[in-house]
Amino acid sequence: MKLIELNLKPTSNPRIKQLFPNTVKVFSMTKRRGRALIINNKNFIERPDLCREGSDADVENMSAMLKYLKFDVVTHTDLKSEV
Repeated sequence: MKLIELNLKPTSNPRIKQLFPNTVKVFSMTKRRGRALIINNKNFIERPDLCREGSDADVENMSAMLKYLKFDVVTHTDLKSEV
């Protein structure tokens, strides 16, 4: 397994500081953003007791944050491993 080490450096970007006020160092992203994939597996056929009721709110919040950062966000719910 090959690990990738991220270079962290202090940020001066006020928008990033607003999002992460307690963060001294952040990963420096390129201006061009890609696609962000959110997979929300909340219902489990074999284990209905594991249903994750509040996960839709988490997906909405995460999607809004990623869109604010200019990512193309794609969301899928309850995907099976074959998909």
